Amino acid sequence: MQNRLYEKADIMIRQWPEESGQHLSELRIGADMNSDTIGAGIVTFNPDIGRLKENIDAILPQVSELVIVDNGSANVDEVCDMIESYGSIYMVWNEENQGIAKALNQIVEFADSHKWQWVLTLDQDSVVMAGLIDNYRKYMDFDKTAMITCLFLDRNYGIQQEYEFSEEYRYAERCITSGCLTKVAACLETGGFDENMFIDYVDFDMCYMLKERGYKILQSSFRGVLHELGNSERKVFLGREVIVTNHSPARRYYYSRNLVYFIRKHRGHVNALRYYIKLYGRLGVVLLYEKNKWQKLKYGFKGIADGYKMPLPKESNE
Repeated sequence: MQNRLYEKADIMIRQWPEESGQHLSELRIGADMNSDTIGAGIVTFNPDIGRLKENIDAILPQVSELVIVDNGSANVDEVCDMIESYGSIYMVWNEENQGIAKALNQIVEFADSHKWQWVLTLDQDSVVMAGLIDNYRKYMDFDKTAMITCLFLDRNYGIQQEYEFSEEYRYAERCITSGCLTKVAACLETGGFDENMFIDYVDFDMCYMLKERGYKILQSSFRGVLHELGNSERKVFLGREVIVTNHSPARRYYYSRNLVYFIRKHRGHVNALRYYIKLYGRLGVVLLYEKNKWQKLKYGFKGIADGYKMPLPKESNE
């Protein structure tokens, strides 16, 4: 991987200091150093190349620079080949998957080093609509606003009606990182994304860290991101629609573990009962509708147990 990249004349590689035995490389691909106040970052892990290209094509005209953080993808060479033709793209390559929280922190650190004031974070398969950043710019100067998000269109199910609202904008309790514009200085003030969580609830944890410091999350009514919930399905149980995520046992473990950790970490600021109902409700959906349910339930309950064992940061509320 590393030698091959050195052979590409138009790619400049700078080897970053080693951390925990892992090598981190930054690839500069046709980008200049005069960045605007808004940039974007995409986290990748074995991405579909066609969808990633669609993602890049949609966001790159709206920002001055884009950084891709790859978490040890098997097809990272294909990613590099695809992005060579673009300008203003950087790539940070982790030799192995270090988790979404680590990758998001790398994006924020990159944004800070390039003097971006705001950074838009994206999943590898989320595609923004034209005009998203222009819409977000209207709210960037609102008092104590640290995150700006929008409404999503699901590729499989269309408009998510349960999240629609008539106002131009409203303040939200939380939001996911994909499609979210985050104020870099505010994010750094929290100490960054919690890398103990690896994946799941990393985004909501950041939302509450910001809110506990007096910041706000603004949601625009602009339908700004085309999103897809993996292999999810929608079922009807007792007249109510439920989402079947079909997550792997490992993902079920992290979801359960991190939700318990999240509740403990933000006790007094979150409705613990509501989140526990959600946790056990998800396990109930696994029992009713998913394949390989017994292994997934085993991992889910192990995650709950481990969530109570995870040490909390010193400033947590438990």
